[in-house]
Amino acid sequence: DLAEENPVYLALADARYRFYFELTERALQAAGGLIDVVNCGQDLGTQRGPMVSPRTFERILVPRLSAYFDMIHRYGARVMMHSCGSVRAFISRLIELGLDILDVVQPGAAGMNLRELRDEIDAQILETNETLNDLLVDNFLSLGVKYEQATWDDNKKALGKPVKRVVSRADIAAQ
Repeated sequence: DLAEENPVYLALADARYRFYFELTERALQAAGGLIDVVNCGQDLGTQRGPMVSPRTFERILVPRLSAYFDMIHRYGARVMMHSCGSVRAFISRLIELGLDILDVVQPGAAGMNLRELRDEIDAQILETNETLNDLLVDNFLSLGVKYEQATWDDNKKALGKPVKRVVSRADIAAQ
């Protein structure tokens, strides 16, 4: 079985993975960019908790999911994954791997409180935005990009000469 990394089970799992990988890729190729979302299913949770340990998830499922998600993104489609149960332990990692849409969140399952999930995801989005803003500022500074700030000339009642200055994080966050 999966937890024991039984070679027979893993061979069957690999065959199943290769089948769906190739089927999905052929469909995406045939569609020529007309597929927007690919829906896949991988139940990772029960009502009480995850079906697999974090170790098993990382060792066995992550390499396959990562390759699958990457392939889908190469064709310009988004990845939607259905997973029942308590999957909170895996949500952040799935997003890191490239999951775009998680279907269905079951608020009745252990650890799946919608408010807590929303707050956790919002905090991750904020942290990611802050990191991206820092990278942009660093790039702008290294390239010598200046920020032009509009001014108002009270005497002429018109726009004045713009002030050029170094780009700050606040400038980027305000956009």
